[in-house]
Amino acid sequence: MINYQILEGLLIDFVGDFAVSNVDGFYEFIRNFSINYDIPPDMSYLKRTERYDFKKFFPQAKSIVVCIFQYWNDDYEKNYENLILEIKDPFEFLSKKYKLNKDILKIKSKLIARYSLFDDYHRVIKDRLKNVVDELKKIDKTIETKIFVDTSPVFEKLLAAYSGLGFIGRNTLLINPLYGSYLFIGGFFINKEIIGYQKKDLNFEKICDKCRLCENKCPTKALYNNRLDPLKCVSYWTTHNKDREIPPEIIEKSKYFFGCDICQEVCPYNKNPVSKSPLFLLSQK
Repeated sequence: MINYQILEGLLIDFVGDFAVSNVDGFYEFIRNFSINYDIPPDMSYLKRTERYDFKKFFPQAKSIVVCIFQYWNDDYEKNYENLILEIKDPFEFLSKKYKLNKDILKIKSKLIARYSLFDDYHRVIKDRLKNVVDELKKIDKTIETKIFVDTSPVFEKLLAAYSGLGFIGRNTLLINPLYGSYLFIGGFFINKEIIGYQKKDLNFEKICDKCRLCENKCPTKALYNNRLDPLKCVSYWTTHNKDREIPPEIIEKSKYFFGCDICQEVCPYNKNPVSKSPLFLLSQK
């Protein structure tokens, strides 16, 4: 068993917030979830069986530590336009980090999604979580863990919402009432129980219940009924899609060269959020 206070001491300085969930509880919850709508072939990973039966992913897990990391705040937002102007060639800048679809060169915009201004968040988060795990193993050598950051077969957004770190908004993103939605999610499975932890209960009014800003402002109408249609989404076509020709209507309506933040830009939860010290460093121009 691991004492919650020890875990908190190791995480508190660099996470926005974190929570602990019992593996069996989330396992039962996720079994009732399904993706019952069409998705593009290059997103078929969302239907991998391990996502619904993650005990195959890490059979010995007893607890899940899930963390949210704020990557954008008001200080960055005030300088966003200047940061974009400093990038002389967005394609060259992005190609250092991502495999790009050359069709995005047809888009008449230089805006890129805010997360892509930073160094690889997967590496940054994994490195910091590995340090935490290493410290825990000094306390108990029998500890085993499995770190996840976006690329593992885990429904991170559902896990974070289930754990009390926020809720899934109409823009289909995790929204935390304090930190907004500019968040990365990561954590680790661990083969120990965490004692002394009380599940978070975020008691707040969901603005999304009455708000339609993200749906109304989406230039391609990709958002509807709390669902995202990837084939209408600018971000899908400019980031996930690596080879196929981008539809002319997407190129015409896109306000972003790479990714799209419009549904987050207009979200009331992203106005004056609580700001944590930046964990992620801006990439070299």
